[in-house]
Formats: sequence, C-alpha cells, structure tokens
Amino acid sequence: MEERGFRTSPGNAILTIFTVVTDDGHLLEPTLGCSKRLGLAHVVVDASVDHQAVRWIKRYSAQRMVHPWCDDLAVLCRLAGTLVRTPWLLWLEPGEWIDAEELKRLVTMLAGRHHPAVYYLLIRQAQVCQASEPEQCAFLRVMPTTYASKFVGRVRPSILGSVAADGVSIEPFACLIHRDRRMAAREFVSQRARRNIRLADLELQDAGPSASVYNALAEAFVALEMLPDAAAEYRRALRYAEPGTADQLEAAHGLMALPERIVPADERLSVATDVLRSFPLDLPLLCALGLEMSYVGRLDVAVRCFELAYCHGQIRADLWHSPDLRLTAAEGWAMMLARQGRRQAAVDVLRRSLAENPHAARLECRLAELLSA
Repeated sequence: MEERGFRTSPGNAILTIFTVVTDDGHLLEPTLGCSKRLGLAHVVVDASVDHQAVRWIKRYSAQRMVHPWCDDLAVLCRLAGTLVRTPWLLWLEPGEWIDAEELKRLVTMLAGRHHPAVYYLLIRQAQVCQASEPEQCAFLRVMPTTYASKFVGRVRPSILGSVAADGVSIEPFACLIHRDRRMAAREFVSQRARRNIRLADLELQDAGPSASVYNALAEAFVALEMLPDAAAEYRRALRYAEPGTADQLEAAHGLMALPERIVPADERLSVATDVLRSFPLDLPLLCALGLEMSYVGRLDVAVRCFELAYCHGQIRADLWHSPDLRLTAAEGWAMMLARQGRRQAAVDVLRRSLAENPHAARLECRLAELLSA
C-alpha cells in the first residue's frame, strides 16, 4: 500500500473525490483535472496491472493507494473511504468529470448541509452519434464519508441498500457528470463487458440469484452483441425481481429493446402489459406497447399508448434513457393518428410538441412530410 502527494486546499475541506482504477488508468486525466481546478482532495485506489494511472496521479498531486486487483469493485470503493478526512465524498470513475462551476455549486451546497443525505447526479454518455442525444442515468455519487464503508456488490457497487435501511434522505442534485468519448470506444466497452461477466458470475456464486446481477450480465452481453444470452439474463432478472422495483423495470426495458428475432412479439406484449401493472405511466414501456399494438393492427390502442406516454409518461431517472423519449412519444402519437387517417390531428400533435421543443429536427421532418402529403 502506497500514498503519495496528497495536498488539500484549506478552503475546500468539505469534499473529497475518489476514483477506483482497474483497466482504465489511461482515462484518468480529465477526472483528476476537475478536482485540481478547485483544489479538492482526490484519492485514487489503483488496482491496475499496468499502472497507467501513475503518471497522471503524479502530475495532478493526487493521493494513491495501491491494492491488488481482487475481483470486487465494492472492496476497492470501501478502501477509498479509509483515507478521506472530509465529511463528504464524490465518486467519479476514470474518464468522468464535472464542469468547474457545477462542482463549485455542489461544494457550496454540501457546506451548508448539516444532516446526512446522499445525492443522485446525472451521468451523460459521450456523444458518439450526431443523429441522437447520448443516453443518461442518475447514480448515487455523493455521500457522507461514513457511507464509503457500506459499498456492496462486486460488479455494481452500491450503497443504496444501507441508505434505505438507515432511512437517510436520497435527493437529486442538478450537477451533470460528463464521460470521455474513449469510454464508448468499441475495444474499451468490450473489455469492460468481459470483466463484468466474470465479476457477475463470481457474485452469483457468492450470494446466489440476484435480479440486479442478472441485469448486469445482460447489459454486458448486449455490449458484446451476444443478444440471445442477453435475453436469457433479462428473463432471469424478471423472474427474481420484486414487482415495482428498478430491477424489474430495467429487465423489461432491456427485453423490449432487443430485436423481435430474439424476443418474439407475444413475449414482448406479455412483458409490457405485466410490468405496466407496476409502472402504469412508464414512458418507455408505453411507447413500446404502442408500437407492438400497431404491428397487430390495433391502432386505437396504439394511439392511446402514445398519447398517454406523451401527456403523462414518467421516466425513471436511475435507469439509462434517452433525453429524447418524450419526442419519441409525440412522433409515435402523430404517426398512429396519421395511419388512422386523422391527418389534421397528427399535425396538431407535432405542432404542439414543436412549440415545447422548437429545435427538434426529427419532428420538423415529420411535420413537413405530413403537410406535403
């Protein structure tokens, strides 16, 4: 175990950033840079084999703890807390960063917080395709330092179980975590997926069946384009998930996103209708069900699904989702109306949505098509 170069600005004794390095030390520079700009302490638990992180840690004067790779991300997260002297922790993965002004707001908010709480921060994937917005998801990333010792999970380390058991407040905070484009590189995604499959298998051996771990396996198989395997794991997750939980909804979203050659139409209808009993206003499921209804000629039901999704649909922030989902609902609603021969109603829907989203090019294209027909 080794510690180097730890300096904390006296004016920033509120928050320490911690990062765990495994196979991603080459991504560390932007992550260390955001703490350096504000003089915040930064602890790096280095479990890498090639130690690519060392040069960045030295350059940014972070504190380094060396620990052998142990096939358990939660163990490494817990270790970070043993070096921290500030009351609050922010967890950033290599390749993640927060803009300086937003990080300042976070520190200011925490300085005035005198009761324990944990905070969701929104993470946005790197932009890899100009045709659509990158997906985003809210994760628990800010916590009292005392909670660092409560991380569990080899593959998806989390403090959520302890937080819920303790009755600690869970709150969102408007602070966006960006991700480096290299985190979306094919080679890196595949390497990470293979690692996560190994960790998930070990966790299942340790603790038995778990919907969360099956979802992690499915996510990894999707990344590797092993879609039949992904479907099998999502089905297992649905089997073990408690109704009304994020695990159930994640598995349902995952199955519905797979192609019909992998998940047949009757299964898709069954999954959507079953999980909608627990999440009757879930926007992605309503859109998926609307599409399935259109395939079997039930345009009346499809219209109702897309209308409900657009007007009242809810998006679960702590699951990966596109920020364009409500535009998808508007587009689906308009297209189903047009297929019913209700052209003016479809035009009205698109104009209504464009009034709320004036730069939505996809809706402008749909409107132009309808008006020129």
